[in-house]
Amino acid sequence: MKPATLASWLQPRVDITSRSLFSPPGSDGGANRANRLAWTPGWGTFEDEHGRALFHVGMEEGCENFAEVFLDRKLGVVFLSLTPNERSFSAPLVEYAIGRAFSPLEWLEYGEPALPRSAWLLRVAMLAAIATLAGTLLYWAVRRARARNRR
Repeated sequence: MKPATLASWLQPRVDITSRSLFSPPGSDGGANRANRLAWTPGWGTFEDEHGRALFHVGMEEGCENFAEVFLDRKLGVVFLSLTPNERSFSAPLVEYAIGRAFSPLEWLEYGEPALPRSAWLLRVAMLAAIATLAGTLLYWAVRRARARNRR
């Protein structure tokens, strides 16, 4: 894509003036203006102290997806999941991964607060321990099967 085409495509086209994703237009009382919350063709956009960002969300029954990208910083997160719990994981993970003063997550009604880093570290450590145990069991099962086949 030519740089001029990309720049045009990323220009905000519609200001977001609703209090939340499913609220009526004009219900934010002007609160979204501070962060220039708006829609481009296909993406939401906003600005905060880290610069301009793009976001996209997908919420369907049984899955939840979210992307947030700070183009100038070359920093972003993309989450694709199959989960029965709508709006259950994105806010804490995005806040932990990027950390910032503003995000469209509240506007998207992702109200769950981020867990403290110590809680995330504990969860990551537990998942690592489970993965290590599963890998070890798989290793020994494969080794045992190969030993049987050699006999």
